[in-house]
Amino acid sequence: MRVLFSGLPPWLRWTLHGSTLYAVLWLFGYYATLKARPHTLRDGILRLHLGLVKSATFPASLVQSAAPLPEFDDDWARHAHLKGVPQLVAKGNTVLELKLSKPVQVTGLLGPGRPTHRLAVSVDDPSAFLSALAHPCA
Repeated sequence: MRVLFSGLPPWLRWTLHGSTLYAVLWLFGYYATLKARPHTLRDGILRLHLGLVKSATFPASLVQSAAPLPEFDDDWARHAHLKGVPQLVAKGNTVLELKLSKPVQVTGLLGPGRPTHRLAVSVDDPSAFLSALAHPCA
């Protein structure tokens, strides 16, 4: 990096250092929003979040089935299975596939996406999530 940027004016090098620092701070902030905006189920309304990046809100009664993703032989099979499915997935957590009776839209940074009947959602505690879906008004 030193060789590539040594010929640049000092103000531009400081700008590059500042943008690197901003990117690191942004990653910490992104992680914080993942923790601060969990999935919620209140009054029969399911609110799914992937930090501030993606979200979907719909009645829990639309969920026909919720199950962990099946095991795949390779990444290509997983990719083919999830093609076109909006993913509210954080790395390292269990991923559940929700099948819906009516299409919903996932809102992202660029606005609402296409309506979909399937969602891939990561959850910390799958059994608690599935139990809450089974009794949405409890």
